[in-house]
Amino acid sequence: MVRDQKLILSCALALFGLGCGSPMPTPSSSPTATRAAIDSQFTKLFDAYRQRDGAKVAAWYAPAAIMQAPEGTLNGRSAIQSDMQHGLASVVSVTDDSATTDEFVAAGDEAIQVGHIVWTETDSGKAPVRDRLTFALTWRRGADSVWRIARDL
Repeated sequence: MVRDQKLILSCALALFGLGCGSPMPTPSSSPTATRAAIDSQFTKLFDAYRQRDGAKVAAWYAPAAIMQAPEGTLNGRSAIQSDMQHGLASVVSVTDDSATTDEFVAAGDEAIQVGHIVWTETDSGKAPVRDRLTFALTWRRGADSVWRIARDL
């Protein structure tokens, strides 16, 4: 499992310009400060998910973000918002959740976060289901200095 996560992280770094042969952006904050800022953003994003608010969830994505969803690739914040609102419409509650970052790499205005989330979700008319999701996110700091998700794999 750890080997798979390291492979995902390596591929993500190569794909998004943080890896071999690409010039590294000049860091504008320390890796510790970047990690703290992204952890804060991720907490807000997951709070919006707990509230079942697709618009608030989508607000943490960049306008041109790309998300690889089970039903296919979603291009842009508006598509992500529509998908989230549709998906969360039948959710009654999200409880017993925890998110863990397993790998984190930052350089300049980009960062890669790989981790997993465990939660219990109850959909309308159904029994609660315990679920686990592994994620790989590419974060980019915008001109407004806010970190948003650019890629969600």
